[in-house]
Amino acid sequence: MTKKLLLEIPAGTKEQHTLAQPLEKLKIVVGEGAQLTFIEQLHGGLASPLQNQTELELKKGARVLFCSMQNFESGEATFDRNATLDEDAHLTWALAAMGRADVKSTRQTRLQRPGATVRDLEVFFSRGKTKLELLNRVYHLAPRTFSNILVKGAVHELAEARAKGTVRIEHGCKGAESFLAQHALLLSPHARAETFPYLEIEDNELKAGHAATVSKLDTGQVFYLTSRGLPEDLAHKLIVQGFLLSERWPAALQDQLQCVFESAWAQTTQTQEVVCKS
Repeated sequence: MTKKLLLEIPAGTKEQHTLAQPLEKLKIVVGEGAQLTFIEQLHGGLASPLQNQTELELKKGARVLFCSMQNFESGEATFDRNATLDEDAHLTWALAAMGRADVKSTRQTRLQRPGATVRDLEVFFSRGKTKLELLNRVYHLAPRTFSNILVKGAVHELAEARAKGTVRIEHGCKGAESFLAQHALLLSPHARAETFPYLEIEDNELKAGHAATVSKLDTGQVFYLTSRGLPEDLAHKLIVQGFLLSERWPAALQDQLQCVFESAWAQTTQTQEVVCKS
């Protein structure tokens, strides 16, 4: 396993990189006005606990899409990820945690200059006896900074999931906008999920909101689908699929995410497993 990687994207350039093995340390510096698409596709079993530290530095006007597709078969993984954004920089985090490993994922984003924007989309499907913890912190440190965080997940069998998000808007950040949402769906009587959205606001003349739900499958939706001839398991699958995958994902990953979900669902229902191409 590669231990460290430093990636520097020159100003004004456009690059795409794909990583197929876990790292211990990753640092990415994106130059002024540069564009980067970075895709992690992590799968297989983890023979020993994985500790990953990632640092992103976005210069003025840089745009980054950082995608992490996690489908570990077993083991433990801890991800600690930090990003700092300069003026008018845009960062999109996209995480899909669909495997059977115990995962703790922490993201911290600092919006340091006006116009800095972060969008964070996280989806998960926890099953078996796995434990998943998602911690997200965004710091608004300048006026006219923007953040949007959406976490959606389904928890099955004996799995446990916990999502905690904190948005802090410091004094002097007029015109800032933020929205934080966390939604979990329980698929079995013994599954557990908790959501904790927090807003810490030190100024006025800004917009900020949050939402959180933990719910069970809608029996009315299940009845509607089964009354039209669908098997109950297929009805459950379609409802969960619609719940998890309704958001707009990067086009390059949409088919992959769909396939990973199909494979994960097949494992829970002991139907024919789907093989996904990387």
